[in-house]
Amino acid sequence: MNAPIVLGEILRDWSLLKEKLEGWAVCDHFAFRVKNKDQRRADYVCRMEGCSWRVYASKNQADEIEVKVLSERHTCIGRQITPRETYNTQSWLRRTVPEYLFVTRDTTIRGILESIQFNYGVAVNHEAARLAPASLIHDRIEHQQQQFLHLPAYLALLRSKNPWIHTALHTTIENLRENGYRSCFLRVFICPAESQLSFIQMRKFMALDGTFLKARFVQTLLLAVGIDANGKCLILASAVVGSENTASWTWFLENLKCTIPQSLSMTLISDRDKGLLAADTVMGNQVTRAICCFHFISKKYSPSCITYISPCITW
Repeated sequence: MNAPIVLGEILRDWSLLKEKLEGWAVCDHFAFRVKNKDQRRADYVCRMEGCSWRVYASKNQADEIEVKVLSERHTCIGRQITPRETYNTQSWLRRTVPEYLFVTRDTTIRGILESIQFNYGVAVNHEAARLAPASLIHDRIEHQQQQFLHLPAYLALLRSKNPWIHTALHTTIENLRENGYRSCFLRVFICPAESQLSFIQMRKFMALDGTFLKARFVQTLLLAVGIDANGKCLILASAVVGSENTASWTWFLENLKCTIPQSLSMTLISDRDKGLLAADTVMGNQVTRAICCFHFISKKYSPSCITYISPCITW
């Protein structure tokens, strides 16, 4: 492949230079080593003695890292690939594997080996592939933790693009003995302005339900769905909450009621499970309550329960 760096290129840090060299080494099947390196310079040469391949970078007068020597040609012939190649390092695997695989606890070593073999034509060491999933899962956990910190900025961006959108973020303050206080995520609610306008022209019918989100931190997605004039389902509002319970549904319905006032005179269908009975109190007496037929006829409802809820059914 062509060199991923060019003579005179300015790089933001030393790690970026090494990442580019590692990708180059894997694709062109060669190995390199550090000849000299300190805070102001780095000199990389081919691992085979006598080869002319070399990349030298140092800081210029502006204190920027600049590539000053670039020799792309290899003069070593028949070079041996040692077991500890670049593609066997955890740093390279942690950057490369997520580009082709979504790593979970069920990801197999064989899957990682075959993915790298197919995309790069190299055989990764079995032990290196075995260690990769654990580090990748740990990286993803840290990444997901950081994403919660961006929620206020994300909601602010939504409001700047759509001033009439309704958003709500519910957090709690947790007291830590060593680090003082921290804010903990509980719930987030989003209802676009388009949903508010669409529901005015839609059938006065709404379905509520929740589903699990598949991530390290198990959350629940709550949805309010309507049917438009074309008979298609339209998501009106959504929320991400810790679990599907009375407190979560009450908070969701209170925000929905404020955002779409027309929802107070409609037919509301649900499975009346995991806190959805709260809809009877929150939405008031003007809402006609309906029950999903699948849940109505399932064995989970006892005969006494069927007798109690049958007057609420709307066909």
